[in-house]
Amino acid sequence: MAMHVAIQGSNGWKGQGIPSGMTEKLNWFNGGCKNISVVALGHNEQWCIISSDGAWRSDANLKGGFSDKMKEIEAKNIKSICFGPDDTWAIVMESGACHAHEFQWNLRTS
Repeated sequence: MAMHVAIQGSNGWKGQGIPSGMTEKLNWFNGGCKNISVVALGHNEQWCIISSDGAWRSDANLKGGFSDKMKEIEAKNIKSICFGPDDTWAIVMESGACHAHEFQWNLRTS
């Protein structure tokens, strides 16, 4: 099933096929009148929500330190987040800087 979330206004939302844990957190942001600035969805029910004041919630249990990186940076300055295959992810900041965990190639030479 395809997943999508559309933000309506500053914190309202509509979605389809999203994980139940994400639904709860979207409602938490809405109830707290927080302006949602970023919503990211990935395969295996990975997701992250960020508000303009820097509050964030995520269920992206990824190897490669996604949660650790989110704790290190100013979440209110995040422009976008992408989740990829094999626990890869990228966080793009408003400044254009990028934090990422990329696919690790295991190349063998004969």
